[in-house]
Amino acid sequence: MAIAFGSKWEMKVIEFVLGNAPLLKMTNLKWTTHCTLGIEEKIDILKKLLSVKRASKSVEVMFR
Repeated sequence: MAIAFGSKWEMKVIEFVLGNAPLLKMTNLKWTTHCTLGIEEKIDILKKLLSVKRASKSVEVMFR
C-alpha cells in the first residue's frame, strides 16, 4: 500500500485492512514519490499505524 499524503482516508483504509484481515501475514507500506510530508509528520503517521489493532496477531508491517 502506498501512502501519499497521510490523509484521514488513507489512514482509514490501512486501519480497515489491518483490523479486518485475520489471515494477513505481511503488508508493505511505502511513501509515494510525490509525498511532501516532513520527517516528523511521517514519524507521527508511522507511530499511529503501529498502534492500530490488528486482526492478525502474526502480521508483519514493513515500511519502505
